[in-house]
Amino acid sequence: GKHASERKCLRIPNNGSLRRVVLERITGFFLFGFMPGIAILHFIPGLKASDLGLVLPGRGWVIPALLFWLALITFMARYAGTPALLAHYPQIRTIPWGKKIQLINIFTWILYLSGYEFLFRGLLVFPLLGRFGITGTILINIIVYTLAHVHKDKREIAGAAVFGIFLVLMTIYSGSVWLSFMSHLTLALSNDYFSYRAHRRIQLLKQNKHDSL
Repeated sequence: GKHASERKCLRIPNNGSLRRVVLERITGFFLFGFMPGIAILHFIPGLKASDLGLVLPGRGWVIPALLFWLALITFMARYAGTPALLAHYPQIRTIPWGKKIQLINIFTWILYLSGYEFLFRGLLVFPLLGRFGITGTILINIIVYTLAHVHKDKREIAGAAVFGIFLVLMTIYSGSVWLSFMSHLTLALSNDYFSYRAHRRIQLLKQNKHDSL
C-alpha cells in the first residue's frame, strides 16, 4: 500500500549529505546572483536597482501574494508526501533534524534562492522586456528555466514550467523580484517541511515495527 511505497523510496541511494547541500547552495548564490550582478554592473554602469526589480512591490500585492503562498503551502501539503517526491526531498537526508540543521536549511535556502531569483526573475526578465515584450520575455525565460530543470523527472520539469510562468508574470506586473523570491522560498520550505514529516513518520513506523519484533 501507501506506506510500502514510501518505505521503498527511502531505499533509493541519495547522496544528499548536509555538507554537500550547503556547499551547492552557497555556490549557487555566487554563480547565479553575486557574480552575474557584479558583471552586469560592470558592463552597464549607472544601472539602478529598480531596473532589475530590486525594489519592494506595491501594497496592492500583499493580499494576492499571501493567497498565492497559501495555495503553494496547501499544494505541497498534499503532494510532498508522495513517493516520487520523497525519493529526492528533503535534500538534506539526515533524519531526524535538530534545530541546528533546521536553521542551516532555512538560511542556505534564503541565500541560494536570493541569487537564483535575481538571475531568473531579475536579469532574465527586466533587461529583456524592452526588446522582446512581455510574451517574448516569458517564452525566453521559461525555456531557460525549464532547461535548468532538465536533470529532474518529467513531472518536476512540467511543474517548474508552470510555476515559472506564474513567477515571471508576478515579477513583470509588480516590477519586483522579491515576490518571486518569497514564493520560491515558500515552496522550498513547505516542501521540506512536509516531506521531512513524511520521512520522519516512516522512520518511526519502521522503528516501532522493529521494536515490536
